[in-house]
Parts: sequence; C-alpha cells; structure tokens
Amino acid sequence: MNNHYHLVLQTIEPTLSQGMRQLNGVYAQRFNRRHGRVGHLFQGRFKASLVERDSHLLEVIRYTLLNPVRAGAVESPSSWPWSSYLATAGTVSAPPFFARNIVLGLFDRKEIEAVPRFEHFLTDGLGSHSKDVAPSPASGSRAFIAARLCERTETPSLEVPHLERVAKEAIRLHRPWSDEHFYAVFVQGLSMREVASLAGCHYSTVSRRVARYERSLHAVACKT
Repeated sequence: MNNHYHLVLQTIEPTLSQGMRQLNGVYAQRFNRRHGRVGHLFQGRFKASLVERDSHLLEVIRYTLLNPVRAGAVESPSSWPWSSYLATAGTVSAPPFFARNIVLGLFDRKEIEAVPRFEHFLTDGLGSHSKDVAPSPASGSRAFIAARLCERTETPSLEVPHLERVAKEAIRLHRPWSDEHFYAVFVQGLSMREVASLAGCHYSTVSRRVARYERSLHAVACKT
C-alpha cells in the first residue's frame, strides 16, 4: 500500500520483533541513502496478529491480497506489483522466502487443482466482504482467541492491570458477562466481532455494552 504493507509470516522461533526491526531498519537506511533523506521512514511500531490455521489463515491471506483492490489502487490483485498473487498462481517465479506450497496446500494437495481454487477464492472475495477477516491481535476460533488471551494473563500479580484480570475472568465465564467484562476484553485489542464470538452474542451487543461502560467511566471521572 502507499503508506503501509501487510505480510503473512510463519516464524520458526518467536523472533518476529527482531526480524521486523531488521527489515524496517535496513530498508529505511537504504531508502534514506538513496534519496538523501534522514530520520524515520516508518511511523510507529508494527502491529501483529496471531492467526489460527487453516480457514482463518485463508481469510487473512485473502484480506491481504485484496487490500490494494479494496483501496482503489488497482482493479485486480494481479495488477499490484508488490503482491504475492502472481507468484502463488505460478505466473512469475516465487522468491526463495515465499512458501508457495503452503499457501496452495490450503486449497488442494495437487497444484493443478489448487491454483484455480486459489484464484476463485480471491475472485469470490471481490463480490462480498462478509467473510473477510481483517488482521487483529488474534484471528481464529473462539477457543483459540480465548487461549491466546489466557496466555497473556496467566500469572496474576500486583503488576497485572485490573482490566487484564477482568478479561481473564470473562473468557472463563459462560453467562452472563458484565459491561466491565465486555470492555476489559475489548481493550485487550480484540475486534468487536471477536469479543462477540467469545461472549456468544452479536457484535452490536458488544458495541452497546462497551459504550455503556465507557459512559459510566466518564461519569465517574466527572464526579471526581
């Protein structure tokens, strides 16, 4: 994209932060030298989303490849020069770091069957946005998202913020969630649809409950 980029990565070890620092740092230095610039090239830290295989991974791949089309930059994902679409379809050679077989393997074990299914999957996504999953802190099933959130709050202590403890409690409850539970899980970085999946309700309910709790916080702040 013109002001950001998306990558779908699989790491052997938990070294994503080091890798992104190397990637962005080295590129920024080369860019500045080439164009006679100084200072920061990228604004802010990168954002990462942990994705559950396999169906949710497919949706994230489709979101990434269709992003330039949705933004109006090109009419087809094959027209975006920095996309992996052509390499996946076999139109151009795949670079050494690109795991083409893993992507096609999500569609079929045979390449001759996988490629047209991949292309149809992308084309189908152009007609409807309803199935797309935008990258978020965790993308996957309800159990997967809950497990990831539990990992972040597994050791309660005085240093763990109150809202993280409330969020941990919330994902272990079946019914009912309080407004604070909805708010606590939402501010951990999950989307409203993901919170709704955890709570077993419609995302509009999440929006309403979060807004109500935020109003209560504002009222308390005004009183104090």
